[in-house]
Amino acid sequence: MAQASILTTWGTVHVGRESMGLRVFQEVLTYYESAKAAGKLEDFKVGLCEAGDVGALSGYMVAEGSTAQVQAVLADEAFKRLVAKATHVVSFSMVSCSTGTAIPGSIERLLGVRKELGIT
Repeated sequence: MAQASILTTWGTVHVGRESMGLRVFQEVLTYYESAKAAGKLEDFKVGLCEAGDVGALSGYMVAEGSTAQVQAVLADEAFKRLVAKATHVVSFSMVSCSTGTAIPGSIERLLGVRKELGIT
C-alpha cells in the first residue's frame, strides 16, 4: 500500500499557451504512465473538473507509491524538467503528501507537535 503521493492541481492555462499546455500535459501523463508501468510508482490518477470554478481548479493528478518511490520521482531530472515546463504554461500547485500506511505516523507527529506547543 502507498505511503506517499504527489498531488498536483491546476487552474487556468496562460493565455496564448493553450496548445503548449496540452503538449506538456501529455508529456506528464506519459511520464507517470511509464513510471507506473516500470514499477517506479504504485498508481497514478487524473481528474478533470467539469463543474464549479474550473478557472481556479481545472484538474488534478495523484501519483502514489512508497516514500522512496515518490522521493525518487521528485528527484528525477526528467520530472524536474516537466515541472519547469508546466510553470511556463499553467497555474498549478504541487505538494507531496503522506497517504495509506503513513497516515498514522503523520497523525502521531501532529499530535506530538500540538502537545509540545501546548495546543489542545
